[in-house]
Amino acid sequence: MRNTYYLMRHGWSESNEQHVIACSPEGSLEGFGLTEKGRNQAKQAAEAFSKIVNQEPIIYSSDFLRALQTAEAVAGVCHSNVITDVRLRERNLGELDGESADDYYKVWDAEPDPDAHPLNSESLRQMVGRVKSLIDDCEQKYNERVVMFVSHGDPLVAINSYVMHGDYRPPIHYIGNAEIRRIDEATPTVSVE
Repeated sequence: MRNTYYLMRHGWSESNEQHVIACSPEGSLEGFGLTEKGRNQAKQAAEAFSKIVNQEPIIYSSDFLRALQTAEAVAGVCHSNVITDVRLRERNLGELDGESADDYYKVWDAEPDPDAHPLNSESLRQMVGRVKSLIDDCEQKYNERVVMFVSHGDPLVAINSYVMHGDYRPPIHYIGNAEIRRIDEATPTVSVE
């Protein structure tokens, strides 16, 4: 890749606090923002990241409130702007939207079939494809830049696994709240509590 890509998951959000799946635009564009803990995590991670990069990063974010608030924290510290892109939205988990986060297994147990749509969810191939299309666009637009994608757990671990292993295996490298990692690495670059 011509650019260096970093993945950042949003900070601790109201959906994390309520232990609920929030994957639809209807609830997440204006709701389920960061909690006080999430705002502190985003600020801490942003400050640590600003000491690692040697240039102003290009920051793309999901338009869901919790990701956008996280991206804005990074942009404020790194003197960047935020570009929202729907390709970074949370995985559409279909019928599980609004249900307990304990129900994630109902979708993930359908893997490793990358084309499965359990409970009317977005397939693994679709999710990886949309994030990969953003990478492809960035590869055409930028050269030797630091690009950060601020998104949600499922899309980030899926693209991380895809880049590292070249296939659609179920995501295997968990990304914590407000964690930052290079797209081609299994361990965090920045991790906060």
